[in-house]
Amino acid sequence: MSKGQQAPMTQQYGPNAKYVTHTMNYSNVNMPKALFYAEESDPILFKIATYMIGPSASDFVHYSRFGANDDQQIEKGVNELRGKLLADIKLHQKEAEKIRKKINRTNIPIVGLAYLLTKKSKLNQLQIQEEAIVAEKEAVEFIEKVNLMYKTIIGAIDIRRLFKREIDGYWCVTGSKKIKKTLPYKGKTTFSIDIKHRVASRDLCDGNLTIPIYKNVSVEQSTGAVLSVKSQKGFPGCHDRYKLLLNEVREYNSNNAFIGVRQQSDVNHIQMLNCWQTDEALRRIYEGRGVPVFFKLREK
Repeated sequence: MSKGQQAPMTQQYGPNAKYVTHTMNYSNVNMPKALFYAEESDPILFKIATYMIGPSASDFVHYSRFGANDDQQIEKGVNELRGKLLADIKLHQKEAEKIRKKINRTNIPIVGLAYLLTKKSKLNQLQIQEEAIVAEKEAVEFIEKVNLMYKTIIGAIDIRRLFKREIDGYWCVTGSKKIKKTLPYKGKTTFSIDIKHRVASRDLCDGNLTIPIYKNVSVEQSTGAVLSVKSQKGFPGCHDRYKLLLNEVREYNSNNAFIGVRQQSDVNHIQMLNCWQTDEALRRIYEGRGVPVFFKLREK
């Protein structure tokens, strides 16, 4: 990962990188082609460094053919962990508040030493609760930032342009009203404030003024957790209409009979080797569905 911070993968294998360009130039531009690419929106440190995929990127001995989608459970597990941490924070906060109330109720030293020992014990209990709250908040903060961290490491997010401002609606000002507040050293002071409500676009405002509402969004390029989508789609001689996202899986009923195809995306760069979406993509190629007729084979 430290090397990735110096030379991001998306730059090493970008559409204009020497290695990729040199390799692609071997392609026969006159040969019909179809390609499929992957997009991973929530890599969670590339699904905990591809833990669920197997001992190595090319070793699927522990998984059935087209069965390497198991790392989706990691994302589910991390989100469940975040939910549990948030619940634990509330639990510890309630317990800490109970202890504070007990400390406040026993603030009169009736029996001297006994009082001091009791208060010290309560303060120790309070410290344990407060330390747990701090640790759990740090864990939640890490989980919420981990995808941004990984995308920055591989170069999917340009840290030089990490955030940009985008309009996220408008305040529609329909009038104003005066309120009075007491301020230090000034006494009662009258303020004029806007009467406003939020609208999605300017034309929905029924007032006399619209004020843009801005939000900061990260600037990133879509990737398969390793390569950019632009690189994956950069194969020479392949028409854009034959560059398709790996987002289809076949469905079967309880009797194992094929019943149709549904969309299911978020495939990462490792899963492309052995996932249900690749299975459907290969079927699409050999059955000639949505790819050049050159690929269509007789069903056997």
